[in-house]
Amino acid sequence: MVLGFWKVRLVRASSGVFGWLLTCALVSGARMCIGSHLAVYQMKYIVAALYSNYTTSIIDDTDIEQSDAYTAPPKGGKLIVRLERRVGVM
Repeated sequence: MVLGFWKVRLVRASSGVFGWLLTCALVSGARMCIGSHLAVYQMKYIVAALYSNYTTSIIDDTDIEQSDAYTAPPKGGKLIVRLERRVGVM
């Protein structure tokens, strides 16, 4: 019963001008996932470690145009790259 009340309320609010404020409150603040900052840090660390030790080159560039979506993935859904170890890096 209570869940249905909140669901209807959020659907109504999301169509309004300030609807994004109500939905942002559910993923930030005191009720936010405690591991989300750690996960973002780990992803940044992995990317930094990868690019400091390897160089990348694109293997197959067919259908890599950017699609018109929220996260903007490539139209083909994949990007094939080659990682090559940098010379002189331990």
